[in-house]
Parts: sequence; structure tokens; C-alpha cells
Amino acid sequence: MLILPEELRDLLKKPFGKVYKTLPHIDGDIITVGDIVTKTVIENGIIPKLSIFDLKTQRNIPVKINHKFKKVIKIKNPAGCISNEAIESIKYLSTINDKNNAILVDGEEDLLALIVIKYYPEGDYVLYGQPNEGIVVLKIDKTLKQEIDNILKKFKKWKRGIKMEIKILSDRYNPLLKRTEYRFIVDHDGPTPTFKEVKLKLAAILNANKDLLIVEKIVEEAGMQRARGYAKLYDNEEMLKLVEREHILRKNKIEEETVAEEGE
Repeated sequence: MLILPEELRDLLKKPFGKVYKTLPHIDGDIITVGDIVTKTVIENGIIPKLSIFDLKTQRNIPVKINHKFKKVIKIKNPAGCISNEAIESIKYLSTINDKNNAILVDGEEDLLALIVIKYYPEGDYVLYGQPNEGIVVLKIDKTLKQEIDNILKKFKKWKRGIKMEIKILSDRYNPLLKRTEYRFIVDHDGPTPTFKEVKLKLAAILNANKDLLIVEKIVEEAGMQRARGYAKLYDNEEMLKLVEREHILRKNKIEEETVAEEGE
């Protein structure tokens, strides 16, 4: 997993090539990164070598692409990151002499243009959208590859156990349900921490019995290494089991071996 460092954010917001208001004529194989550019290219009768999209634009507006791809690979790629499965999927598809393939991203696809440039051959074209401006067109060549390699070297490599900080925003005791309710933020490196990771950290901060602590939700803030969460610390197990729904209890279940690993 590669993590976008803060110092590269402004650089990567700028277009790497010429921005076109409408789709220009392109004589060569095309890789599209982004929903609107993929939809535009296909609606103009062009079949990309590879299309990468998440079926959303501007973070949460649904996009429908009316096209049947030969192969669709589904991956997860958190905001501000380049996941290992994204890298391996793009690397694999770059080695096969085929068109009409797609990668459907659960998360965000913006940074994946960098990996396309790294692995796809010189002479191919990469198209991606520049918000409120148009379509960026890049022809892959040796100079561009070298520039992208230098940028990727500045990304942080993520591994489990990297920094995660929790800050309590508010707490309120609910006498009816016999619990204290907490709202908090999680600043982290890498992908959004799991329920188990947050629960263990929060229990340590509150000096609380983890078996009485329920983390109900963790919501990532778009484009940031930050999530907001909501948790409840019960006075007793009886009230917890009476109130909480089964799927929330399953999310919060921590096996003993997991606890042992965290303590190592």
C-alpha cells in the first residue's frame, strides 16, 4: 500500500498534460481513468484498452456507463492511497495484448493514473478528468515514466501498526440505556482502520472494558487520512445485549488471539 504524502497533494491536483474541453482525435491505444472521461470516450465510439472508474463523480454523484466490458476486475483502493491489489491488477492487465477491460474501484481511482503510466507501454495514451476544466491527455514516453517514478518514490509505504491517533470530540451519558456515548475522530496513515483496531485503541484511551464498548460507525472523510466515529460504553453486559443489533455485535467481536497480537 502506498500513501499519498501531504507535500504531493498540491502537485497532483495540477494537470500533467494539456487539458481539452472536448475529446481530441487520438491515434493510439487509450487508457481512461475516471468515470466521466470513460463515459465520454465510449460514447464517442472508442473502446479503451483499459477503463478505471468507481461509478461516481465528485465523490458521490452516481454515474452509469452503458457498456459491456470483456473483463471487469473489482478492487478496493482507499482515498489518498494506492492499494497493492490496484497495483497488481494494473500491472497484470498491462501485460496482456487486449482491449475493453475495466477496473471497478471501491474507493477512489484518481491516483491510479500514476500506476498506469508506470506499467503501460510507451506510445499509449492516458486520459483522465481535470475537475471543472476538461480532459487531460498524456502520451506515455520515457520522460513521463521517469517523472512518475520519482513521484511514486515519495509516497509512504504503509504497513499494519502504523500511526493511528484518536481524539474524543464529545461524551454524553444516557441514563435510560445505561451507557456513555462518544463521538471521536481518528487520524491515521494508510487505509481506514478496522472496527477492531479502533475499538482496542479507544478502550485503552478510556481505560474501559472492551467487552462493554461498542463502536457503531467509522466514516472516512473524503480525501483525508481522517475518519469520524461513534461509540458507546455500557455500564453492564445485560443492557448491551438487550439494546445492540446483531450485525453491530459481529463487527465488534474481538477474538482473543487478536488481542494477543495487539499486545505484542
